[in-house]
Amino acid sequence: MTTTKLIIAVILLITIFSCTLKKERDKYIILWVDATANLENLNSRDKVKDILMKTKKAGIDAVAVGVKPLSGHVLYPSEFAPRLTEWKDKSVNTDFDLFAIVREEGLNLGIDVHLLIMIFSEGHKLFKTGPIYDRHPEWQTLCYDIESDETEPRLTPITELRRGLLTPSIWAGFTNPVNPEVRKYELSVLKEVLEYYHPGKIVFDRIRFNGLNSDFTDLTKKAFEEFIGTTLNRWPEDVFELKRSGDKAEVIMGRYYEDWLFFRAKVIHDFFQEAVEIIREFDSKIVIGDYVGSWYPTYYTYGVNWGSIKYFPPFPWARADYNKTAYAEMLDWITVGCYFPNLTKSETKQAGIPFWESIEGGMEVANEAIDGAIPLYGAVYAENFANQPERFKTAMQIILEKGQGMKIFDLSQIIAYDWWDEIDEVLLKYKTKGKY
Repeated sequence: MTTTKLIIAVILLITIFSCTLKKERDKYIILWVDATANLENLNSRDKVKDILMKTKKAGIDAVAVGVKPLSGHVLYPSEFAPRLTEWKDKSVNTDFDLFAIVREEGLNLGIDVHLLIMIFSEGHKLFKTGPIYDRHPEWQTLCYDIESDETEPRLTPITELRRGLLTPSIWAGFTNPVNPEVRKYELSVLKEVLEYYHPGKIVFDRIRFNGLNSDFTDLTKKAFEEFIGTTLNRWPEDVFELKRSGDKAEVIMGRYYEDWLFFRAKVIHDFFQEAVEIIREFDSKIVIGDYVGSWYPTYYTYGVNWGSIKYFPPFPWARADYNKTAYAEMLDWITVGCYFPNLTKSETKQAGIPFWESIEGGMEVANEAIDGAIPLYGAVYAENFANQPERFKTAMQIILEKGQGMKIFDLSQIIAYDWWDEIDEVLLKYKTKGKY
């Protein structure tokens, strides 16, 4: 081999190695900014600048800024939704457009800004506020559950459900995703957000049912009967029956249980399809993401199949055609919440719980369900590691090793623990470009 050819070969090998290294190391990092949790943290332009500077310095690529939190209020002038004017007995400055200002300042620093919108939650149960309390109580989901201090199941509107044994339902006041009026409203708000902000990136949250305990309204019963082609004589027992067993609700599967799970997942799939079509028609270049929980083996309880259509869930609750309800391919990326205090599968083994209830196991299950269809970002819940910065760092490392990026929840918690340096330390390993 001539000297020239040898030099060319070496350069080629170095280039290939560098590209491979970059592919392995570059990860996309998103910092979650819940709208109501960060009202005090981001209520001035100077505060926004300060936080974004810290975000940039830590090596974070993007922030997802909420414009419609779970209370159902919005942070912009809306024709459809109630404006957030007060929170926790403090007035909210409606002249301060949080998303617009974060986007302006983020652009100056090279930080991506995603518009975060929650969909089927239209009330905050702790504060008893939102559309299902004062505008549309008929939209709220009807839950089949057992109260923690009762022995028998009953049908209870979610605003009245205190703490169900089947689904706790502590914060979010969910609507019924089957209700055509609810779906029309949520899509109208989505269209309005697109027109008002014209975001380059949008991410969804809470496109789901409240839990396995919902929805059991007559409207949903009729829709399900049309789906299966028969009339139900025992409702909800034809779907499932509940009995109290200690401090848990035992689910006794009915004749149409698997069909019920498929039906609910199809409802969410079809809504997603409508929402994505609206976005693509408005601007085909908008990047679309979604947040879900990583616990796929039990996430069917929320009526959601966030996996790939190529993935056939090997679980007894899944019909053979359950993959038809999958929606991963509609998205540009997905983030799965590994909201577990356990870091590794070995920790869950010692605790006697399923392996996927760990950050390591959750990411493995998520990778299996997504099957490479779209980029997978794991999400870390900082609060789980309060006063444990080393475990917080390990949690981030596991997620980044097993996914293409990470969501950090939430800005308010990072501020509370002052964990900017911890994030910086971990992300340094996964960045091939200069951060500052």
